[in-house]
Amino acid sequence: MVTTKKTRTVLCLGPPHSGKSVFCYLLFKFFRKLSNNACVMDGDYYSPTYRRLRIVDFADPDEYDHIIATPNAQKLEKLTEENFCRIARGIHELIEHTGIIVLDGVGKHSRSAQCLLELAEIIIVLCPKSFNTKTDSQRCGYIKDGQKIHPFDFYGVRRNKCIKITTHYHDDVIAYFDEKKSEGELYDLDKEVIKKGKIDGIPEETKGTVLQVCKFILRKWI
Repeated sequence: MVTTKKTRTVLCLGPPHSGKSVFCYLLFKFFRKLSNNACVMDGDYYSPTYRRLRIVDFADPDEYDHIIATPNAQKLEKLTEENFCRIARGIHELIEHTGIIVLDGVGKHSRSAQCLLELAEIIIVLCPKSFNTKTDSQRCGYIKDGQKIHPFDFYGVRRNKCIKITTHYHDDVIAYFDEKKSEGELYDLDKEVIKKGKIDGIPEETKGTVLQVCKFILRKWI
């Protein structure tokens, strides 16, 4: 298999507050634990997690050079979609790491999300169990042919290499990954418990399931 930046980029998408940023950070850590020279790229320039939380507070010092944060501290939410796409393509192209690129995507679908989709071959869609297609799909841009669509269906038809993850918060304690269906569930992806690279506050079942996802991707798709 020829490994290019696109074939080794894993893009995470889904509605706001799905746990994408914490999930991406866990993916990044576990890929590195599995001896992959992975990096994580913050692709949500409208609400940049790694810029807002500050890398020095969020990650382990050994990881700093592998976390690609937003390019500057200006109010990036004012970016036009054209500039967003230009910056995203440029940063992705400049990444020198030879391992998997975990790309933390935007929360709402737009031209910006489409631009990120063009950079990745593998996508992981995260969605809270509480997501209501009738009320939330319009707000998040999951519309096709005038119909409101669940994000799993909206993005799932776009790729063969697609994983769907339902997330829970303090309600259902469920964590599993079904490799045959490429789908699973996780709980308590809480960024407040991740400090300086310590992930002890993340439930063991959740961490174990994310590790399983990493192994699956390395074995099947990379």
